[in-house]
Amino acid sequence: MTRTLARRARSWPATLAALTVVAGTGAVAPTPAVAAADDRPTFLGKALYTGEFHSHTSVSDGVLLPPDAYGHVHGETEADFFTVSEHDVMWDIRNGDDFVEDWRNADSAEWRYMHESAAEFNASQDELVAVPSIENTWYDGTGHINVFNADWHATARATEKGSVDGFANGFGTGDMKYDYFTFLARMKLDPDAIGQFNHPSTTSKGNFFGFAGLDPVADDRMELIEVKSAGQLTEFQRALDAGWHLAPVWNGDEHSATWVSGNPSITGVWAEEHSLEGLYGAMKARSMYSTQDVNAVLAFGADGQAMGAVLPGEKRTLDVEVRLSDPDADDAFSSVRLVTNGGATAHDFGAQTGNDLDLAARLDVRDGDFYYVRATQADGDFLVSAPVWVGESTRGANYAPEITVADTLPTVAGFGDTIVLPDVSARDDSGAEPTIAVDVFDSAGEVPTDGGSFQIRSYDDAFVVVRATDDRGNSNAELLRIQVSKDALDPAAVFDRFGSSVSVGDVPGTAGIAVTTDRTVETVYAQVLPAGADDWSAAEVLTSTHDRPYEVNTIGNDEAKYQHSITGQTLRSHEFRLTGLEIGTTYRFRFGVARDGGAPSPTDESAWTAERGRFLAGGAEDEPVYVLGDLQVSSGDPAELGLLRDVLDRLESEAPGGGTVVQVGDLVDNGGRGEYWDQVHEHVLSDLELQLAGVVGNHETYGDPDY
Repeated sequence: MTRTLARRARSWPATLAALTVVAGTGAVAPTPAVAAADDRPTFLGKALYTGEFHSHTSVSDGVLLPPDAYGHVHGETEADFFTVSEHDVMWDIRNGDDFVEDWRNADSAEWRYMHESAAEFNASQDELVAVPSIENTWYDGTGHINVFNADWHATARATEKGSVDGFANGFGTGDMKYDYFTFLARMKLDPDAIGQFNHPSTTSKGNFFGFAGLDPVADDRMELIEVKSAGQLTEFQRALDAGWHLAPVWNGDEHSATWVSGNPSITGVWAEEHSLEGLYGAMKARSMYSTQDVNAVLAFGADGQAMGAVLPGEKRTLDVEVRLSDPDADDAFSSVRLVTNGGATAHDFGAQTGNDLDLAARLDVRDGDFYYVRATQADGDFLVSAPVWVGESTRGANYAPEITVADTLPTVAGFGDTIVLPDVSARDDSGAEPTIAVDVFDSAGEVPTDGGSFQIRSYDDAFVVVRATDDRGNSNAELLRIQVSKDALDPAAVFDRFGSSVSVGDVPGTAGIAVTTDRTVETVYAQVLPAGADDWSAAEVLTSTHDRPYEVNTIGNDEAKYQHSITGQTLRSHEFRLTGLEIGTTYRFRFGVARDGGAPSPTDESAWTAERGRFLAGGAEDEPVYVLGDLQVSSGDPAELGLLRDVLDRLESEAPGGGTVVQVGDLVDNGGRGEYWDQVHEHVLSDLELQLAGVVGNHETYGDPDY
């Protein structure tokens, strides 16, 4: 990319730019330290960088595209890191990538694009690091969470239940297993993943049910929390008191083309290097601070360890130092405090009037304490640091119950297998007996259980979600994955998604067939024979093309309003192009599945369905073409659905000999609803025996967020 805007020159505060603190001593080094070419401040072996980690483009509900955002931040601001993090529920393919191991293999085109655009930008220059992310978006009072450093993405269960701000969830699609607690369970399975609590609030999107779900492993994944206002500072304190180990960050959450440049605030990052790896390391170390003044600098450490550190619990004193600087004469610091458990002031450095402060204190401490800096400037802007903690656990923390699951669940199963649910036990730090629930999910939503077991009903993964809840409503969850073997695919099960129809070709003698399977079935096969022929071994084995994922909505829970009760099921469409057909001849077709990793033999009956349909190869000169209008039935009533076939029968009787039906759109009432297509295939398209020319009407776009 050619940079056309000159990057503004950085002017670091003089005091911090010229001094390095020697780890373990608290002493000031006698000579200046240069951390990078632009003479950045350094502190305890780390250099200062700035950035934001939450914004949007039109990949969800913002403007323009990620390259535009990266280019703007690069040319117009001094930021060193910048994140575009789009809303998961607004993507065309939301579900099915929650265990992808390489983003390049993701079904979601948006998720691949997010990574590709960041990688391309990073390869073009070395001044701004673009950071791909996703904003997991609940509308049930949970809140929103950004995830970094993960190839997978899991879509939030985006229902309307419990919304605290009345936000109208117009998306209504998600993965039904991923409520907040199960999402944390997925985070626990990836040691590299990094989470960020976004805009916590008791009156807006949510504050994660009072920051419930604390688990030692989940705590290790959730590293950041947005702190931009006095209200969010209160929520930061609440989260710390609940036991989470978090660093505060300031993010713009921009939805317009003012990324970073439109904000007077920033996040300060103390990192070992200016790279994605350096940023992720700083996130994991929690060496960050939030500032409402874009060029104010805060360094904070204790006993030679930087902000974010967890110190041994046996410590009884801490030597703390705080360094603050701002180059603007009007931005002197007026107060600096060390805040501890319960929001109490552990140490007040008294009234301040300077722009460059070097403060120190010795604190009496005990196991379970934490301490962070709250500094205020003369104009009211505040800075807040990540804490340092004494001991691994915060005093008074309410950990969610600890769950133990018997190691009896298979990791791989076959289609149709009956799976016995594992034995589960749980204990809580309160001593009370937790409540245990076990639920099962697959790509279509919740799977029924009967007598402590369930049946594998698709070729997509099955998941067992174990939840334990204490007497204060605090829950923990574990997510157990069962992959379904595709070594011996059952064709009757594979081709059980909707029906199939034959579409008109672009020239006489051609046609197309499309069929749907579970998302995990990547390639299928077909054969076509004249209707009077019986020898399938003489027919060519055709391999599917354009094997593309797509998503439909199925009923997911008991919400009263349908728009808020649907869940997205990702399926895969496979296409076959037929050529060399004899006009006026009726053909029949069947579908097959792979054997030994390749095309099946025509004589291997275990690999093939029975005949799945017939069609007339139309296209003769002057033959009639049947044109049909809207059907758009929402009742599911077979009699209403049958109206189209009744009209077609009459047209055929009055003008016989046609081979093609043109249906001019609005065949279904809502194109996103999977059951409507089931009904249309069962009552309209099955046994059509003509070529169909389908047209997209406005109702076919309903429920399709990509449109």
